[in-house]
Amino acid sequence: MAKRTPASETAFLQAVDRRAEATIRAAGFTEMRLKSAPSMEFMIRHCSGILEATIQALAARDAQIADLTKRLDALEAGGIKYCGVWQRAASYAKGSIVTDGGSAWVALKNTEDGDKPGDASSWQLMVKAGRNGRDVPAP
Repeated sequence: MAKRTPASETAFLQAVDRRAEATIRAAGFTEMRLKSAPSMEFMIRHCSGILEATIQALAARDAQIADLTKRLDALEAGGIKYCGVWQRAASYAKGSIVTDGGSAWVALKNTEDGDKPGDASSWQLMVKAGRNGRDVPAP
């Protein structure tokens, strides 16, 4: 859970009080019953505090899950993209695949113009070029 500031602490305590009052009303406790049994009021307020903290923690967790879901969707949507033969004047996004000299290369990070596969650290050899097949007899 996020660290509380004085303003958020005040808002938290107000939310606890609202939840406690709602619980007291829903249970049908009278003012006299609450005052005659202070431990009952303490227990209701204490449990309301625990409940409010749990609700806030779950809301923060839900926000984190929503953010991670967006990031995962973006990653899955991106995937890999074949960009054709490497071009010196082009820059490539992470995950892009190009061919150069008969080999296939994948960009490990966003590249800049002129970052040549095999010469720049931003590329990883994916498929090495094979023989050209000219010395293999025809079937």
